[in-house]
Amino acid sequence: MEEVLLRALQWIICLLHFNELPLRHIIERIDGPYSGPKEFSGALGKQLSTCHTLPPVDFSPVESSDFPEVDVNLLSTDQKYLFEISLAVRDGICSLDWANRDPGNITHVCWLTTANRFLRLYVATETPSQNLIKIVEFIMKVYAPMWFLIKTKPSCTNGAPHLFKYITLIRDLSAELQEIVKPVIQRLLEVSVVNSFLLYNMNQLNKGLKYLNHRKFQESLITQLVGDVRNSPVNLKRGRRSTADNEERLDGRQHFVSSHPNSKSKDCAVSSDQKVCGGRKETVFFCKTCTKKSGLHPTTCFERYHTTKKFTLTHPNANVN
Repeated sequence: MEEVLLRALQWIICLLHFNELPLRHIIERIDGPYSGPKEFSGALGKQLSTCHTLPPVDFSPVESSDFPEVDVNLLSTDQKYLFEISLAVRDGICSLDWANRDPGNITHVCWLTTANRFLRLYVATETPSQNLIKIVEFIMKVYAPMWFLIKTKPSCTNGAPHLFKYITLIRDLSAELQEIVKPVIQRLLEVSVVNSFLLYNMNQLNKGLKYLNHRKFQESLITQLVGDVRNSPVNLKRGRRSTADNEERLDGRQHFVSSHPNSKSKDCAVSSDQKVCGGRKETVFFCKTCTKKSGLHPTTCFERYHTTKKFTLTHPNANVN
């Protein structure tokens, strides 16, 4: 949409919280809600507090989306843990020495350490349940790659590209996970509209300009994004006309006339005009060299079609403004 509008779009919302909320909803829906500031009620959540004490086992690698280039020296201890254990789960290798590290405290304020512990639980489980696999799949394909992408490009001017990237990543998830994530994104979009509405009016008041109510703001926002669709012509043809036909019929090659079998007639591409009374002109001849095989009267129409860019003729009965 930025390419269409020829200007940058900004998504006014905390990008890290936007990335964490879908993870929270997936854990609650699949395993169960949290029962306190540091506790979970589900079977998997109850194992998170002691998962770092379990030895790693042979586990199946989990496919992940591409991670951006990250300078690990700029990451905190918990952030570095997420980056490194994500690579370990992706490669299917986790050494005992590395597994002795602390994945971070459980807190519902920051879900990064919760993701750390779910990945740590996965590498210590010989036969993981389907619920654990689903949560780990989401972390590996969406949460972790997006977290580091946001970390490397944290500006709100990157909000719209981050949102587009997020929507692209969730397409690879199972239908069950998509049904959980998509409503969360929709609600966050609504929040971003409210945030932009507040910022817009604060700016208006600071400049001494008129306050705009929420309905008018939404209408103006939609018009700027998609245009005034209601006042557009119904029969408006969108997109550029293909130039392939022009290049073929005007390529300078020798073109040959032929006739349709069984005398089947077609409208002449040059002289026929069905919009005018008596303007339809049919012919059984066509150019067998061109791929389009348009109907063409021999001699004059055939020559005009292959030598003129605007080849159609105006019928005498046509109304020309």
